[in-house]
Amino acid sequence: MKHFELRGLENFLKKCENLENKQKQIILKEIIGETLYKESKENLEKEQDSNGKKWAPLKQSTLKSRKAQNIMHTKKLFATGSMQSSLHSGVENDRAFVALNATSKGFAYASVHQFGSKNVIARPFLPIDENLNINKRVARAMEEETKDMLWTLFKQTLK
Repeated sequence: MKHFELRGLENFLKKCENLENKQKQIILKEIIGETLYKESKENLEKEQDSNGKKWAPLKQSTLKSRKAQNIMHTKKLFATGSMQSSLHSGVENDRAFVALNATSKGFAYASVHQFGSKNVIARPFLPIDENLNINKRVARAMEEETKDMLWTLFKQTLK
């Protein structure tokens, strides 16, 4: 499985620099992982990227192939449902992640659909661009959720 190092969370991480409590750090990682998961899941469902741009329609050859396999729906990136059902997030040691473990005949096809290839049109569903920068709107949402979490923890310490 490929691992990517996301960029674009510098402001978010700077706000979190002073956190010392391991529990707070775990909560922050969960915010990152869960936000990436929710955004990716929503993009798959809405058939769009994180900026709301709709994906290209399916090619006639794809529709024909699906029909031959008795796959009657025309939902993009959803021939068997294995990619959507493999989407998950988590926290592991010093990282938060969102992952898709879907393969077809040993081929991990999620990254090809995310970035495209010579023969496959890109249909980005993860909130990252081709340079692995996180979508700015998604990064701001993480920052806001972090502020809310920090404010809640701060109020609890005043009690």
